[in-house]
Amino acid sequence: MTPELFNRIAKILDVPPGQPSHVEGWCDLDKACDLAATVLAIRPKVIVEIGVFGGRSLIPMALACQHLNQGVVIGIDPWSAQASTDGYDEANAKWWGSLDHEAVYRRFMSHLRELGLQGYVVVERSKSDDVKFEITEIDFLHIDGQHTEQAIRDANRFASMVRVGGFVCVDDTGWTNHGVAHVSLAVVELLKLGFVRLYNVSTGSMFQRVSK
Repeated sequence: MTPELFNRIAKILDVPPGQPSHVEGWCDLDKACDLAATVLAIRPKVIVEIGVFGGRSLIPMALACQHLNQGVVIGIDPWSAQASTDGYDEANAKWWGSLDHEAVYRRFMSHLRELGLQGYVVVERSKSDDVKFEITEIDFLHIDGQHTEQAIRDANRFASMVRVGGFVCVDDTGWTNHGVAHVSLAVVELLKLGFVRLYNVSTGSMFQRVSK
């Protein structure tokens, strides 16, 4: 991580809620820097993030691509209350259902424009099950979508496209929904696909594919 990029990420993520330039989400500075540092280290051509929300994890990765002047981040998120509540228990469904998803989406797109990141980001506004890809190989994947059975489907579909030597970061590996740890079950699928766990990243873990 270069001091220039670290300072830029810190300045962007440090804006308090309620300010126009605040970037919504739960990615802390340490995780944001881990993601950006991975981009700098592996110089990926294709990064995929499932579950963008306000962009607190996508924007640091896109800034790293901008710093390298190469690579693209494909951000997948429907920004839809119906999709966000699907499969969740009552408390989570109530919270997600109360959000103005359209406003979150508009603010995210505004951040991309203000930071000059449009050339490094492709937005797929759809559920991950429905997105249609022309790409066949992913260098770096961030799974942070629905923490339901969807997480298992995302791991099976998208992690299978990660090249040998590529990386996957999975968020919230300890999350339970209806008493089931679906994200942990998604990790099991990663291991079956030839990934190994490297280290913890905030509430999740980083994995690398060592075989198919």
